[in-house]
Amino acid sequence: NEQMTTKVPDKVKVNLQATGRAQILKRNKFKLSKEDKFLKLQMFLRAQLKLEQSEALFLFVNSSFVPRADESLGTLYENFSVGGELIINYSREISWG
Repeated sequence: NEQMTTKVPDKVKVNLQATGRAQILKRNKFKLSKEDKFLKLQMFLRAQLKLEQSEALFLFVNSSFVPRADESLGTLYENFSVGGELIINYSREISWG
């Protein structure tokens, strides 16, 4: 009884989608290591948006949930990828949940 699992590439394609009042990135698709933690993606996005640590930033996978900071991008990709990429919605305010 085999389950269908998505083969996780070494580099996960991440698609960052702005929501709410968040600024839209000039480039919104990046390839990050499957070993990278969700926290690293959050810090990367903060740098891209030039946000201070005190400024709010919310990230959601597929517009639905916030993963743990120590969750690997490979695990998220394996379970929630759509069309070969991991879609991460980001906002400056709470939009879902």
